[in-house]
Amino acid sequence: MKIKDLLFCTTMLLLASCGQQHKAETLVEDFMDKNLKSPSNVSIIEFAKIDSTKRINDSIITNMRTVAEQSERYNQGIVYDKSGHGKTLITLRVQYRIANDTCSDTYYLDKELTKVVAFKTN
Repeated sequence: MKIKDLLFCTTMLLLASCGQQHKAETLVEDFMDKNLKSPSNVSIIEFAKIDSTKRINDSIITNMRTVAEQSERYNQGIVYDKSGHGKTLITLRVQYRIANDTCSDTYYLDKELTKVVAFKTN
């Protein structure tokens, strides 16, 4: 493979991953705006790089949703998409500030980055 071809492939992979990162961050920000009790007081500090996991099953998702329902930071009655989520989920950790408190949550997104499947407060 020529160096020019290698550079082109590397650039394309980098651009694709940056696009996915941005899409995941936007999805999480929208979810937070809709479901946090005080979204206007939130200041994002940083997003981690997206990752994937196959270790989350339906019972873990149900448990995370139940625990999230008891969170002091989020509204109760969060509505999640009812369609299947597949075996692989994309994970994204976000660190943010509400007033003087620094918080961190991990979000689990579907592979197509169209919906939040579940989240946990860290």
